[in-house]
Amino acid sequence: MRIYLFIFILIPLSLYSQLNDDKRDYNWCFGFAYQPNTHGRTVMTFQNMPPINYLANNNNAVWLGGANTGMSDWFGNLLFYSNYFSILNSNHQIMDNGDSIASGTSYFNSDNTTGCPMPQTVLALPKPSSLYNYYLFNTVYDWGGAGGIMSVRLIVSEIDMSANGGLGKVTQKNIPIINDTIGGGMLTACRHGNGRDWWVLVREYMSNRFHRLLISPAGITDMGTQIIGDNVFDLAGQAIFSPDGSKFVICGVWNQSNIAELYFYDFDRCSGLLSNPKHFQVPQTTSIVPTGIAISPNNRFLYLTSTNDVQQLDFNNIEMVANRITVASNDGFQDSIFGNLSFRAMYLAPDEKIYIGHNGIRYLSVINSPNLLGVSCNVNQHSVKLKTVNLDGSIPNFPHYRLGREIGSACDTIYTSISPPQESVGIQVYPNPAQESLTIELPQKEEAEFVLFDITGRVVLSQKLWKLTETVSLAHLPKGMYFYLLKSEKGILAQGKVVKE
Repeated sequence: MRIYLFIFILIPLSLYSQLNDDKRDYNWCFGFAYQPNTHGRTVMTFQNMPPINYLANNNNAVWLGGANTGMSDWFGNLLFYSNYFSILNSNHQIMDNGDSIASGTSYFNSDNTTGCPMPQTVLALPKPSSLYNYYLFNTVYDWGGAGGIMSVRLIVSEIDMSANGGLGKVTQKNIPIINDTIGGGMLTACRHGNGRDWWVLVREYMSNRFHRLLISPAGITDMGTQIIGDNVFDLAGQAIFSPDGSKFVICGVWNQSNIAELYFYDFDRCSGLLSNPKHFQVPQTTSIVPTGIAISPNNRFLYLTSTNDVQQLDFNNIEMVANRITVASNDGFQDSIFGNLSFRAMYLAPDEKIYIGHNGIRYLSVINSPNLLGVSCNVNQHSVKLKTVNLDGSIPNFPHYRLGREIGSACDTIYTSISPPQESVGIQVYPNPAQESLTIELPQKEEAEFVLFDITGRVVLSQKLWKLTETVSLAHLPKGMYFYLLKSEKGILAQGKVVKE
């Protein structure tokens, strides 16, 4: 007997979020494409916990430097990554039309090989409600004033991962989004309060004016600018949102003194607006290099690197800058082949540890317990050995993908209704209960994907649908209740539950 599913349950947000974006940052790529006796690059994958890294063989000459981003699919499989000038596919070869990205920059070498040394100058994002389309944002550089480096525009390229048998193709390249003198690097993003869209903040050079970009199924929309707080120094640094999206922090480094400039803001995930600006100067005892920041999973602690140490600041301490704690100092480690330890950029990883890059050596350091106060956070220096040398202290630039919707906010309007999507009319999923298989019928032929996951949110089956009627085998699954999503480029076509007897 066929069951027409016109009554759906709302799949819990944690399951929907996991299915869509939780594993987008599960593959980190590093290193030279060639070095003595080693052809390839390091891929560190969080498909395993703890993560493992392996050597990905290839014969191209592309290096990954400070500019580094990537993208994995819903299930944590590598799709592509970029060194700023090139986009490489999962075979570690330049993607179809993926060369000459950000061409025209007059400051860095743009021959596609060495990449850009500046961190956070490239950022990949999934296009909301799309199965196969992605954006790659770049800042295009020129000389800046007062010895700094500025970007003269923000550009975007679009990627279609359904092309070339899943290896992808760049369909549009180097499209101007913002024509303005904007700050060097510091590209990052935060999930919109609706749980689907993204905010990207782009700041004018040496300024306190921020452009607000909304990334939605409709595309990229400029939502205007906001002037707030003090001017931000631009020579180098890192910008991050807190894991809960409530805070935005910039660490700017100025080259005329050993000062790390910290800028704190509250962030509204519905409007994309900043508020409550604060500016602190943090004197450093060593020469200034690109400085990293990261925030603990519990949103309490800010970590700050300089060349020779890692410091912890407590958001709960009203004098957090004055009372900052040094939680690690450079232990003098030297890579026997390549160089010395120095702390650079940081990123909060899927395993809720913070990883720290080092320039020119084969190691990462790890903050193992970043939610704990003081040295209990356990900084384990040069504890992760990579298969290849890390250039410019590279750490991939990702947003925090495990942030869901802001429940109860004014913009929490997408996933709160239990009504089925209008497109689900005419879709049939039967029998229910099922035994060995399910049949799925679509009212019209379109490329879709059927995803089944258990009550814990673990994906247990994924199958592409190409015909009006498809059969999905359940033979490998134990008896019980499962949830499903049926999705196409239009968005979610249907959602519901099915029982296997």
